[in-house]
Formats: sequence, structure tokens, C-alpha cells
Amino acid sequence: MRYPHARDKEFETGVSYIANNSNYSILDLPAGGGYLKGFLPTGVKYFGFDFSCGFDDHNSKIIKCDEAKIDLLDESIDVVMNLAGSHHMLD
Repeated sequence: MRYPHARDKEFETGVSYIANNSNYSILDLPAGGGYLKGFLPTGVKYFGFDFSCGFDDHNSKIIKCDEAKIDLLDESIDVVMNLAGSHHMLD
């Protein structure tokens, strides 16, 4: 990886909003390679989902899912984060 820390500030900023809530459950969607997980405070429950079966780093334990179906219990997620996918949006 040519610039391994290029997105660190992006993840740090997103996580700063939950820094004092280590009991939160986070849904990372789309999760890409699951990089957000490495920035979360200890104790946060992480759930990473991605729609792309082509993106798999074999370490992140990201669950590949159909866009229409994400199996989670009602009220089991406190925060949804979309960092890996935001840069794909058109202006």
C-alpha cells in the first residue's frame, strides 16, 4: 500500500463522535476492508457489512450481504457509519 495512512484523519474524525460511548454497537456499511474497526474504542461492538463480493482482504471478517437483506436484531445498532462508501458518491 503506497499511502497506508492517507485516510486516518477521516476515520479518526468519524470515531471522535462516539469516543465516550464504548458500549455502542456500530454498523459499518459499506465496510470495505473493515479499516474503521481499528479506530474504534475498546468495547465497541463492530458489525461490518459490504455488498461487494470482489472486495475481500481475508482478515476483516466483513459479512458480504445482499443489498436488500442485512440480518440484525431490531434496535441492536446505535450508530451507522458510512466512511468506506462516501467517496463513491457523486457531488
